[in-house]
Amino acid sequence: MATGIVIIETRVGGTIKQDSDGSNIDFSGALPVGVSLNGPVQYDIDTTVTPNMAINLSPITVVTEPVDEGTVETGTISGNLDVGAGTYTLKGSIVTGNVEVNGGKLILKSGAVVYGNIDFKNGTSLDIYNSEVKGTIDFKNSTDCRVDNGTVGGDLDVKDSSSLRVDNGTVGGDLDVKDSSSLRVDNGTVGGDLDVKNISSSRVDNGTVGGDLDVKNGIDTSVTNTSIAGDMELKNNATCNESGNTVNGTNYGCV
Repeated sequence: MATGIVIIETRVGGTIKQDSDGSNIDFSGALPVGVSLNGPVQYDIDTTVTPNMAINLSPITVVTEPVDEGTVETGTISGNLDVGAGTYTLKGSIVTGNVEVNGGKLILKSGAVVYGNIDFKNGTSLDIYNSEVKGTIDFKNSTDCRVDNGTVGGDLDVKDSSSLRVDNGTVGGDLDVKDSSSLRVDNGTVGGDLDVKNISSSRVDNGTVGGDLDVKNGIDTSVTNTSIAGDMELKNNATCNESGNTVNGTNYGCV
């Protein structure tokens, strides 16, 4: 998503000064709740029209990082990192290898980078704030996983866990969530497929999916204002809502 400042507002549209190069771009319609004149905004750019237009405007959410907990590392860890019971905070730290968590809690914040993969089992929470995991994340038999303004370079697999939340975050590969309680993607990007099965609550809002989006055997399912490069199928869900989406493949919708 692009970002900028609203410099003109009327009843039927307005203008944004873009952060990228200082140029102006227009939008149509009223400002959404949470965005005001002279305030920050994030948006997509419709390049199919001339001149380009800003679309899908939404507020910019300020990310509040969690406080430091447990063991706090601020330097570079060469090689792999093993985390057992307890809490480990990587605060702007670099891990050159893989991270394995078994029974504990891991926080990445303030620009921390893990160059390898994260294997998370039987623990509490994995929180990624303003940080990056260049490899994959395998999250199983645990409670909460959150990616807030962070990046996962590869796949993110969640199974037999409580919740996954992606706010303004990016998953470069596939996102698979199975046999868990809840999924929430808000202004998030999935580079590959988004596959969800056997989950209580699934909500995808203002997202981008580079492959297929499938949600099956859920209880409460909602996909809104999301761009999907492949097919979308929402199947065998107890309650289902889909609206405002752009589906380049086949839109099976709620079936």
